[in-house]
Amino acid sequence: MDTIKKIVKDRGLKLVFKNIGGYRGYLDYKNKKLIVNGDLSKRDLISLVFHELGHLYCYNNKKYKSFHVVGDLTEIEKKTRVLTAWKAEKYVDDWGEKEMKKYYPKLKYIKAFMVCEKNKIYVRNLYKHLMCGLSLTEFEESPNNPYNH
Repeated sequence: MDTIKKIVKDRGLKLVFKNIGGYRGYLDYKNKKLIVNGDLSKRDLISLVFHELGHLYCYNNKKYKSFHVVGDLTEIEKKTRVLTAWKAEKYVDDWGEKEMKKYYPKLKYIKAFMVCEKNKIYVRNLYKHLMCGLSLTEFEESPNNPYNH
C-alpha cells in the first residue's frame, strides 16, 4: 500500500479513502484528491488508482479535452463529453494498464469504467436518449438515468 500512496503523492494528489456508495472512486481535480471507496480489494484499488491517474494525465496533457473539463458545462459541452466518453475511457484504461505494469508487472489490470453495472446502464440509456434528439439535462432528470433512483 505504501507504493501506491507514494505514486499518488508523487503526482501531487492526496489519496483519500471514504464510503462513496456504488462508486469505486474518482479524481477531484480542483482539490487534488483521489477519492477511493474504502472497501475495494487490493487489485481493484491499484487498478482504479492507475485509471484515475490516466484521467489526470489526460487533463494535464489536454487529451480528450471535452471529456476532462472541470466546472459547469453548457448543453453542447455535455453532449460532446458524452460522445467522447468511450474513446477517452479506453485511452485512460490503456494508459493506466501500461503505467501499472511498470510498478506491478504481475498484477492484472481491471478495466475501470465498465466494471460497474450502473455505468453500463447509464451509458446505454444515455446514448439512446441522445440519439432521439433529447437533451442531456432531460436525461439527467429522467427515470432512464439509473443514478436518479
